[in-house]
Amino acid sequence: MKLDELIRCMEGAHTALLDLEELEEDELDRIHDDYEKLAEHARADLLKGKRDTGVDNDGTP
Repeated sequence: MKLDELIRCMEGAHTALLDLEELEEDELDRIHDDYEKLAEHARADLLKGKRDTGVDNDGTP
């Protein structure tokens, strides 16, 4: 529940990820696949010199 609260209060967080332990295995697999694709795109962007966080290295948006 603590992690759920931290996710819920973060601006831009994916609140669909709350309470993951209650999801069926196929739903978890789908979410995992989606995040795996996001990670692949982020790594490709980093190789091109782009940011992957939405903020500059100094922490400013």
